[in-house]
Amino acid sequence: MAACSSARIGCGATKHCTPYLDDLSSITKANPSGTVRVGNGKQLRVAAVGNVHLQVSTVTTMRQGNRTRKHKGKETLILTNVLVVPQLACRLFSSSWGWTHDGIGTHLNDAQHLTLPSGATVTFKPMTRASRHFKIDTVCTTSDELTSDDSDLLHAALGHASMTRIRLARIGGG
Repeated sequence: MAACSSARIGCGATKHCTPYLDDLSSITKANPSGTVRVGNGKQLRVAAVGNVHLQVSTVTTMRQGNRTRKHKGKETLILTNVLVVPQLACRLFSSSWGWTHDGIGTHLNDAQHLTLPSGATVTFKPMTRASRHFKIDTVCTTSDELTSDDSDLLHAALGHASMTRIRLARIGGG
C-alpha cells in the first residue's frame, strides 16, 4: 500500500507524475526513455510509467421529478500513464490527461470539483489562506484492498479565477 500525500492538480501539465515508484498499482513501462520538462526548463528523467488507483469520497446527484437527492459514497478511479519522475518535489495530476484519457473533468469555477467517469463528483475542500490549495481526501493503493490511510490530493489554486476567489480578493486584498 502506498499512501498518497499531496498531489497538485496541474492545468498546464500534459501527464500525471509522481516521484514515487510505490504509488503505481501496475507498471506498463519499466525503463522508458524520456524526460519531463519542469517549470524552470530543467529536464528530469522518467524512471517508469504505470497506473495509479485512487479511492475518493464522492457525491452522486439523482433527480426524480422535482426532487434532488445527493448520495455520498466512495469510488476507485484509475489514473493512466502516470510518469515516475524521482526528482519531482510533489505528485501532479494532469487536468488535460485526466480529461482526454481518464474521463475525469476538472472544474475550477465556483463548482470546484472533479467529475468522474461515473458522473459522481469529488468536491475540493475549501481553500485556506495558509495553504492556498484545494484538497481532496484520497488513498493510493497497489492492490484491491484499500486501507484507511488518508492523505490529500491538492489543487494549486493560483491563476484559476472563480467568483469565490474574486470575492475573496476584493475582501482580503489577496
